Amino acid sequence: MPDRRGRGLSGPNGADFSLKREVEDLQALIATTGASQIFGLSSGALVVLRTDLVTPALDRVALYEPPLSIGGSVPLDPVREMADTVST
Repeated sequence: MPDRRGRGLSGPNGADFSLKREVEDLQALIATTGASQIFGLSSGALVVLRTDLVTPALDRVALYEPPLSIGGSVPLDPVREMADTVST
């Protein structure tokens, strides 16, 4: 399981931290390990979903408790801001 930027022992996020950077980190890990199946938990599930859209090497993804809003139960402004930093 990767130690995402700003979590655990990975050190600070850095000035250029974004969803795009997290996708690039995960793609580098996929390329290094040859993984074709990945799992995402909570906010990591959103990173996995975005990575799956732009990474042909992935065959399967599994998600657990992605932070999704149902009927406005969760404010989506931070998610929209994060998505705006990534070009398709």
